[in-house]
Amino acid sequence: MLHLRCGEDILAKLDAAGVPGRKVAWADPLCEGPWLPFERAFLRPLRARFLAERYADFMSILDSLARADEALASAADEDEVVLWFEHDLYDQPILAYLLSELAPLVERGVRLSLVQVHEHPSVARFVGLGQLDADALGALFPARLTVAAETFALARRAVAAWTGQDPRGLEALRERDPALPHLGAAVERYLAEYPSSRNGLALSEQLALEVIADGARSARAVFVEVQTRERAPWMGDSMLFARLRVLSEGAAPLVAVDGAWPMMDEASDPIVTLTDVGSRVLAGEDDWLALQPLERWMGGVHLRPGGADWRWDADAARVVHGGNLRRPPRVAEESGGERG
Repeated sequence: MLHLRCGEDILAKLDAAGVPGRKVAWADPLCEGPWLPFERAFLRPLRARFLAERYADFMSILDSLARADEALASAADEDEVVLWFEHDLYDQPILAYLLSELAPLVERGVRLSLVQVHEHPSVARFVGLGQLDADALGALFPARLTVAAETFALARRAVAAWTGQDPRGLEALRERDPALPHLGAAVERYLAEYPSSRNGLALSEQLALEVIADGARSARAVFVEVQTRERAPWMGDSMLFARLRVLSEGAAPLVAVDGAWPMMDEASDPIVTLTDVGSRVLAGEDDWLALQPLERWMGGVHLRPGGADWRWDADAARVVHGGNLRRPPRVAEESGGERG
């Protein structure tokens, strides 16, 4: 028996609970960065480069991804594979990918089963399986469900949409489907990570600036408060710190930072404040991508200066082609008019 989890948070607890089998973390955060319709052998270096820019050195990440993929490939030798997942944006793309990869094993007699939780009576506000103790996790194991054929079909559709070049392919997955009941909400949240048509910010970036404007003064305090404002928290602290770091760099930084980022120094907790530009962008007076064009991958969609400008229209609750891109203020008109 092989247990797959999108992190190491519950693996030791499953051992402590006496759950039999190997426990493996497959934790490539597919909710961020490039996810293209390539074989993993070709995609893995691209993913490693993206992650290395944010979190650690390239070779250690590449090695970690390779070992996880090797464990996934070994699933063909098992009698049963158990997937342990919850409802949020971090988990659902990984779950869809693993289901699509593992589906052919059913014809070879491997049982695929799923533990998927979005609440638990022992936790007032359920965020993830890592909140549960060994006894609670052990009690979930006998209740695992065999994955149905329609679940595999939906997972394949989700992977095709996430790795496609048109984000509107994901919009068809926003409706709740019993085959994967939490996928639709995760897709909706993912689409809100596209730059806003209002000011060019992803929703996670918008929330971070709002928290700073409301008085949070350190990076760790910003993370804690953003978690409370997310309906289904999905970012780890290092993921949010990486976003804050991008907001603090370049020609038009939105955040000023005093101190080292925690991913560089685990003991640090830098002070963060809004710049004047950050205040204007937060208020919707400026568009950040007009001030500071950036490159970003959203699954199979490559957002880059001069390329397709996909935006999230929060009012219409959909992705639109072509955004606001307000002209930066205070630029003299070439006709000799006054500054705007």
